[in-house]
Amino acid sequence: MRGGVHTTFQDNGYSNVQHLGITTGGVVDSELFRLANKIVNNELHTPILEFANQGPQLKLKKGKCRFTITGDVAFNIWCDGSIIEG
Repeated sequence: MRGGVHTTFQDNGYSNVQHLGITTGGVVDSELFRLANKIVNNELHTPILEFANQGPQLKLKKGKCRFTITGDVAFNIWCDGSIIEG
């Protein structure tokens, strides 16, 4: 497991709180955020992992996991001894 560079959990951000000194925050690309959630049948505002430059290295110990990778990013997935490059 490795966190990656600037890996964060992001949601849709907060509106109407700037007067309290809180920034809007949220995902960088809201269209890809909603698309990623739609692909895996999540509610459209479910938080996601967002990263810059180098993504995390994650390992699923058991069970099943649905995920999607969006954006202009290179990735490798190791599955049962095979590598899927994208």
